[in-house]
Amino acid sequence: MEEDRFYFDKIYKKKKFHFDEDSYIVNKIVKLKRTGSVLDLGFGEGGNPIFLAEKGFKVTLVDISKNAINKIKNELKKRKIKAEVICKDLTNFHIKINFDVIMAIAVFHFLSRKKALNLINEIKKRTNKAGVNVIIGFLGNNSQKTTSFYLKKNELKKLYSGWKILEYKEYKERDEEGINSLARLIAVKK
Repeated sequence: MEEDRFYFDKIYKKKKFHFDEDSYIVNKIVKLKRTGSVLDLGFGEGGNPIFLAEKGFKVTLVDISKNAINKIKNELKKRKIKAEVICKDLTNFHIKINFDVIMAIAVFHFLSRKKALNLINEIKKRTNKAGVNVIIGFLGNNSQKTTSFYLKKNELKKLYSGWKILEYKEYKERDEEGINSLARLIAVKK
């Protein structure tokens, strides 16, 4: 994953951050939780955790990119928001405390299957009772020759059996690199 740090550092160095939140996701979270602790794994541009911090949530952010870390720290300072910001590779990151909300959006494909499944289990374990998980992962087919983790059809939903699944959706979305197949899960720990 070290090469991913350089890749994202290069992209994030040039890219202008807008700190826009995904209003669909953050509005779902705010409807479920009025306050609490939030962990965002692989926060990217940081719009979701900034929005939640401004709503009174205690936020912890983790990303591999030093440039993303520097940009989010500057934005947090500018907005007078306190948050814990950690520069860490998710391949060797361990969640040490429980959270009310854990988000992992488009990060698992950077991990091996074993590491991704271990991280998902750790996310579930480190979520407080009645806590929320928001997971978005790339779907792939079994013919892909890769060591990266791509979800199989309905796999994410199966991984969250025993939780109250509020939303599970498999869909396609276009970005600057093309059309991606994704799975989105919003679930509450029973």
